[in-house]
Amino acid sequence: MTSFAFGSYLTWRLPGYSTSIDSRGLQPDSVTAAESVVSAAAQGFPVGPWQSADLVVLPVQFRAAAVLDTATGWQRMAAVQGESSPGDSTALWVRQDWWTRHERSGSHSP
Repeated sequence: MTSFAFGSYLTWRLPGYSTSIDSRGLQPDSVTAAESVVSAAAQGFPVGPWQSADLVVLPVQFRAAAVLDTATGWQRMAAVQGESSPGDSTALWVRQDWWTRHERSGSHSP
């Protein structure tokens, strides 16, 4: 799972993984729809289909990032600080069972 900003890059770097990309940039697709503007009153609004992903690359300011940081079975593996502020950082989360399967096989590549 990723945001629009990283979609085409990840398709190029991880060709073996399927991604959801909507290049129009006007209407968020099913993955990033939950990251659209949500009012404070909509706190229970779904956060998106992160449960079906094995890997997630998102800006840490996305609502799904806070969910992934506390979700059972997920681990934040790395974060890269943004250029203008730490709030612009991007992180990688992996499903722990995915990591374990690939760790035993000796390969973390797709």
